[in-house]
Amino acid sequence: MPWVHYIDPATYIPHAIRRKPIRAVYTADTLRNIAVHLFSVFEPFYLYMIFKTHGFAHPEALVFLYYGALYVPFSYLSVFAVRFLPRFGFRILALISVPFLLGYYLALFRAQANPAFLFLAVALLLIRFSLFWPAYHVYFARTSEPRRRATEIGNLAVLAAVASAVSPAVGGIILETLGFPILFGIVFGLVFLSAIPYAVADIREGHRGSLKPILHKLEEPGGRRAALAFFGQGIEESAATVAWPLFLALLAFSFRELGFLTMAATAVGLITTLFISRLVDHRGRKPLLLMGAPLTAMMWASRVVVFSPVTAFIANLLVGMTRPLVMIPFTAGFYDHIAMASRDEQMHAVLFREFALNFVGRGVFFFGGAALLWFNGSLRLLLAAAVPATFLMIFIIRRATPPGFHGQTAPLASITAASR
Repeated sequence: MPWVHYIDPATYIPHAIRRKPIRAVYTADTLRNIAVHLFSVFEPFYLYMIFKTHGFAHPEALVFLYYGALYVPFSYLSVFAVRFLPRFGFRILALISVPFLLGYYLALFRAQANPAFLFLAVALLLIRFSLFWPAYHVYFARTSEPRRRATEIGNLAVLAAVASAVSPAVGGIILETLGFPILFGIVFGLVFLSAIPYAVADIREGHRGSLKPILHKLEEPGGRRAALAFFGQGIEESAATVAWPLFLALLAFSFRELGFLTMAATAVGLITTLFISRLVDHRGRKPLLLMGAPLTAMMWASRVVVFSPVTAFIANLLVGMTRPLVMIPFTAGFYDHIAMASRDEQMHAVLFREFALNFVGRGVFFFGGAALLWFNGSLRLLLAAAVPATFLMIFIIRRATPPGFHGQTAPLASITAASR
């Protein structure tokens, strides 16, 4: 038996409910991405400055411990948080998770004066992640068109790319001219608005919340391969969202430079995403992933040797250009697996992904990275870890085409960056 049990998605995704919920996802995700990316690229350095200002030793290592303390417990908490889904539905969970995200940014702001607020920030974001993300993945799989899934993921990726292209540049200008209080106020308002579209979105799925069926998936055909792929994804995404921005900031990039550097790379990636998302639905997931993973790994190697703004700009463009070749087919495969699984297996598949990606992948990267940095290791070594990690994402490819997939190349399984 494969690590998820395949059935025909058309049997449980009524056509009438597909389009309106997807539009709600598009709108909500766009608003949330604008809000999150105003600050997220600066967040690792913001944490670094808090630790350094208050006299903590090895502030780089403490930044990595902070993220490890966030993602590793999330793997466990999400398993039990999904018990609320059949009772409240995705709509209510999405709405009630918003105050926790707002509280997270408020706690981060207060942490400038008192680092103890970082403990509160981690706790609030843990609750937000656990209530929102597992239910979100099932919701998207249930409401997206099976034959247009990569295109719809591409649409989301394009909207996210537009937000993440413009927002960091705007955020950098706001930080240098108006400061953190104004930036946090804008983020606060946009996060609140992002909750409104989910008022039209809902699913309810039963899940009792247990680690046992999730761990059993390692014994199923394809389970270990999927776990390796998620492990690689966790390392690659952590290097991209934490190690790389912190590395650039410590190279004496200003907030404005860091914002515009991110904008340029994302704009180039946007063009690739528009093309790849359409191609994946017509040519299949496997060929593009087999081409994209080695290519992206080589581009990651260029980041390790960055030593100036010019080389940073080139390396960022190269990764931004090739990363969609991995992420679009990988993400489409993840939702293929969920959509074609039986209802009992859908949440197990999502939680298996969260456990392998966050507890294993991010856990190894952040806690291992903290230990390395504590003993005066280099951030360049952590950037280099993304090279083999990207290759590992190929292991998501199954050797056989599942029943009911009508001749497409075998689906893979997973990703979407856990944006807040």
